[in-house]
Amino acid sequence: MVAVLKLQEKITGLLVFYFLVALVAIGSTLYVSWRLEGGAAAINDAGSERMRSYHIAFLLAQQVQQPSAELRRDIEAKVAQFEKVLTDLDRGDPRRPLSLPKDKEVRAQMSKLHQIWQADIKPRIQRILDTPQRSEQEKLLAEYRPVVESFVGNVNGLVEMVETSNARATMLLRTFQIGLVSLAFI
Repeated sequence: MVAVLKLQEKITGLLVFYFLVALVAIGSTLYVSWRLEGGAAAINDAGSERMRSYHIAFLLAQQVQQPSAELRRDIEAKVAQFEKVLTDLDRGDPRRPLSLPKDKEVRAQMSKLHQIWQADIKPRIQRILDTPQRSEQEKLLAEYRPVVESFVGNVNGLVEMVETSNARATMLLRTFQIGLVSLAFI
């Protein structure tokens, strides 16, 4: 009787252990898949910032050639939208979900983008819009073009970092899934 009880306790203990391991593995896969989804949204939003940067430059060139109040409002709206997306990228949004990886390099790149935008890009846009002489606007626009190219390169660097982080997370997710399959066979 004692031997049967010990065997029953061992089997129950083993089943509880497998259940807990499976629960942790399933929870981990859910967490990693949520991170991947947030990273995919971050890639999409950061990618749209590249396009938005060029669109602002295009609109600025149009404004210099044929100034209009409507075009200026469009530029200001694009600048505001750019800033909102940049802030959302930095802060994240769990409802979407949108989240940057917690990697130090990614966070440093995000800080760099904010700093460049606030200290260089946005003031240049404002100077082009506020300068009354067309010749001076053309000069400022010519100086702006290589700066925006460099900035877009930095945005692209962020996208590549998030893609690399997502690739690592995908491998982790596959590892958890293989572990679950192995646990099911055991």
